[in-house]
Amino acid sequence: MCGFAGFLTLAAAGGLAAGAALPDTSAHLALNSIARRGPDSEGQWHDSHIWLGHRRLSIVDLDERGTQPMERANLVIAFNGMIYNYREIKEQLKDKGFQFTTDTDTEVIAAGWAQWGEGLPERLQGMFAFALWDKKEKTLFLVRDRLGKKPLYYRHWQGGLAFGSRFDTVEALTAPAQLSKDALSWLLTLKYIPDPFSAADEVHKVPAGHLLKIREGRPERKCWYEPLPDDALLSVSPERQKQRLRDLIEQSVAERLISDVPLACFLSGGIDSAIIAALAHRIKPIDTFTAGFDDPLFDESEEAARTARHLGTSHHRLRLRADKQLHLIDQLFTTALDEPFGDSSALPFLFVSRAMKNYATVALSGDGADELFGGYRKYQGELVADLWQRIPTPFRKLLRGTVRKLPRGRDTAISDRLRQLDKFISGVELPDAERHAYWMALAPGASDIQQLLGPGGHTALVRLLGTIAVPNNLDRYTITLLRDIRTVLISDMLVKIDRTSMDTALEVRSPFLDHRVLEASLAIGGRQKIAWGHGKKILRDIFRAELPAELFSARKRGFEIPLNRWLSGPLKDKLSEAVSPDFLVYNNLDPRLGTVIKSGIIKGLYPHAEMGWTLMSVFHWQKARGFK
Repeated sequence: MCGFAGFLTLAAAGGLAAGAALPDTSAHLALNSIARRGPDSEGQWHDSHIWLGHRRLSIVDLDERGTQPMERANLVIAFNGMIYNYREIKEQLKDKGFQFTTDTDTEVIAAGWAQWGEGLPERLQGMFAFALWDKKEKTLFLVRDRLGKKPLYYRHWQGGLAFGSRFDTVEALTAPAQLSKDALSWLLTLKYIPDPFSAADEVHKVPAGHLLKIREGRPERKCWYEPLPDDALLSVSPERQKQRLRDLIEQSVAERLISDVPLACFLSGGIDSAIIAALAHRIKPIDTFTAGFDDPLFDESEEAARTARHLGTSHHRLRLRADKQLHLIDQLFTTALDEPFGDSSALPFLFVSRAMKNYATVALSGDGADELFGGYRKYQGELVADLWQRIPTPFRKLLRGTVRKLPRGRDTAISDRLRQLDKFISGVELPDAERHAYWMALAPGASDIQQLLGPGGHTALVRLLGTIAVPNNLDRYTITLLRDIRTVLISDMLVKIDRTSMDTALEVRSPFLDHRVLEASLAIGGRQKIAWGHGKKILRDIFRAELPAELFSARKRGFEIPLNRWLSGPLKDKLSEAVSPDFLVYNNLDPRLGTVIKSGIIKGLYPHAEMGWTLMSVFHWQKARGFK
């Protein structure tokens, strides 16, 4: 797990030009921007066309021979990630006459590319982004994994192409970029910028499951992976589907235990991480870690401790004190996140990653299960949508009016349920894609905010959802999950995990996000995943006998912070900066938006708090780029 940077020089005529040497200051800044991702070693390589830089976090084969960029015959590679089946591929290549000098997955990628070329990525099981330079063909390949777990940015600049693992890495090789109007609109609609867009129009992401080939100055983008259901599972019985899914999850966990450094497992109070910890602990003794919050509304540490006792793991409870988290906010916004990002749960995740790094360098997590198997409460809304239409109109109006008069927020379990009910009622009668957009958006029901922002963000979101290719053999519930996989999972959840964990040089592996598990989930009917009263039905059915019974009846909690309370208390001044008239006008926003947001936060309205936090992330990012 690492970070890399590079610059390819292109001639104005379209051919490659000599002299790709960068100023030492640019190379130093680029490598420094990824130092936290790879604190163990540094390497550089260049010829007359390209410069490559790399920072390494050593996970397997800790010998210095694994330092990158790595040169093998005509190929030079800079790689970020982990290939779980690299030893299997290595044996296949040995049978074909290849020899190896390291036990790194990096060398296997280079050798595999020499054998299979652009057919290699589909053979790789893991998380990865890499830049590969073919010296003979004078061709650069930028490749990103199936779900975009690892980031990869690029920017055309003054006859060249800059690329790297972070947005600010690309800036270091070129110049500071400015937040685009579209990016700000996405942030105020979703809290994040959906793949493949970035914070600036001129900086791009290689989309998940794609590669970018640059030869003779001409870029060619190719999609090498689309999430599709496993055909072999579509027509078998539910019981055989369950057994196959269990086998795949067990295999995925086992593969992710490869490590030459200490490895542990996140453990919350839910079933996702408990499943991963249980399967991992069967293979090797493993330490588990739980984050305990001061606020009992968000605290799952006692439930997690009971699960750890049931499994027999060596368990650690990390206390997420509010004052300690507050001290991390500047680091979160200015260094960890890289781009503006409004998901406030990134703060406790950064805190936990920092604490966990004291014990381990690799951690397994249960992330992805909610999106693959329908764990969020909004999926229950899809079950209810048809029934809602059967309720007489007068009763629907009465219920809608009653709910909107009640307190809604996340400060208590009851107000949180009322918040969710209000969002459901407000969006349930919309057409399919519009309903999905309404339920996933940041503040669709906050009329005071929407009057000042306008409908542009919602319209763009509906359009984005409409561009997602949907296989013909998916039911409506699984289509909803696929849309969230392609948006929320890739651009929110995985961004949060990668940026916060790698800022502390902690590698997080998510067994549920193995592509074979993903494809199996798409082949399983939606009603096997989403049931009345709870989601992830199939996971509950498969693993119920092996986990504590109370785990399956526990209230679902998010990994969150008391946002309203903090923004109206210790973070009041930081919020005021981010919603000041001067800053809003600087971003072409209505200056009245700040008053609306502050007023809503005082009333305990959660969309207003999320909007305020998102603007705080924008403020810090733009302040570092010239706003005064």
